[in-house]
Amino acid sequence: MAQKDMIEKLLEDYEDVFADIVNVLLFQGKAQIRADSLEDASERSQYKADDTRLHEQERDVAKFWRDGKLRIALVGLENQTRDDPDMPLRVISYDGAAYRSQLLKGPGEKYPAVTLVLYYGSSRWSGPRTLHERIPIPEALKEYCSDYRINLFEIAFLSEEQIQQFQSDFRIVADFFRQQRVQGDYIPDRRTIWHVDAVLKFLSVFTNDERFAEAAKVLQEEKEEETTMTKVLDRVENRGIEKGIQKGIEKGMEKGIEKGIEKGIERGIAETKLQLYQAMRNRGLSEQEALTFAESVAEKAAQALQGQTKQG
Repeated sequence: MAQKDMIEKLLEDYEDVFADIVNVLLFQGKAQIRADSLEDASERSQYKADDTRLHEQERDVAKFWRDGKLRIALVGLENQTRDDPDMPLRVISYDGAAYRSQLLKGPGEKYPAVTLVLYYGSSRWSGPRTLHERIPIPEALKEYCSDYRINLFEIAFLSEEQIQQFQSDFRIVADFFRQQRVQGDYIPDRRTIWHVDAVLKFLSVFTNDERFAEAAKVLQEEKEEETTMTKVLDRVENRGIEKGIQKGIEKGMEKGIEKGIEKGIERGIAETKLQLYQAMRNRGLSEQEALTFAESVAEKAAQALQGQTKQG
């Protein structure tokens, strides 16, 4: 779990990505925050609970926005993949800890604490968005109990115009979640990925698809300097094809006889050809182009597997 938490923060921790997220979501795409005006902030704060022991709470990502030596604000990002009814309470605790830290430092500069909640779910957030929505407050006390609203952004529901405002790799992430929600599929553009490892690991964690992490590992081993999501998805699909072929071999091998092996291979090749055809059609190829590509790859796979079984 600790490793997963660390991976999901890698991408947003880059100053260019962090600044881009805040500029689009808070300032409608205007470059109010520069990457070089950001400074890492402590993500941990401490508090005492009823058991009198000291506990820690941790933000996902937090940075100071500076103008020279002056701190303009503390900005934090919180990632969510599902509704959390206690989100207003969590945000209050993070922001409250930031203000308490300023008090403990005594007289001097004071600055606001702003938290953005980034929600990656494919359905609308249905949980509380304010303190008053979360806690039952007697009518007679509502006037005296200040409300607190979370700054919630549903990434999969951003408009196409908003997504085009992103200048960093976060455009790829936002576009991926929006397309998955709208059309149940993802058609990538040829935009260069600058933080390849972080983007692919982010998508792997948030989609529970290990193939993105595997593609990141292969690209890292090959030391490929520039890539696009088109190339990445090609690798993801090829990895799926390899596993499908291997599954066909293993299925045939279980029977333990030559005929069973041949049938297992034939079935694996047939399934692979169909998967390839469907994948290429989804990528925009014509029926004939998709069929030709699928048959070509399947034929090469069959030749390689026949040679493998003969050696075995």
